[in-house]
Amino acid sequence: LTWQEKIDGGIPRITRGNNGKNNENSTAASESNNTGKVNEDITAVDKDYTLPKNYELDFYRYHKWKELKNNRGKITHATYELKARWKGYGEEDDTDQELNVASEDWPNAVVSYLKANPSTTVDLKDYMKKKNTKTYNGVLQLLQQE
Repeated sequence: LTWQEKIDGGIPRITRGNNGKNNENSTAASESNNTGKVNEDITAVDKDYTLPKNYELDFYRYHKWKELKNNRGKITHATYELKARWKGYGEEDDTDQELNVASEDWPNAVVSYLKANPSTTVDLKDYMKKKNTKTYNGVLQLLQQE
């Protein structure tokens, strides 16, 4: 199922409690243990990441070079794209984000990706330095600080 089908199809939502484990539905917050107290691992304010207002990036998986061409085959736009994994979703729901969008919306996640993959992201860092935009420079500064 796609994320839209999950939202519209009435499928029980999957949320994450404080312990990071998935809970099957929203009523889990009201479950109690045998002491009569509400289970401390499950909170009443668990986020349903399938709701548009709660979309949250989990991590970036990989990057690739993307060229867009017009009808005549001429390249009109070229940039790097990052493959994003979203909280509460699986691999089938991963999306591509252009580097400039990712750097604006999730700069710390871009820094985490660059740090986790130093040998494979040299091209990405060089591209960001070459473009020399405020957004890219901000990400590169964050990278140097950590």
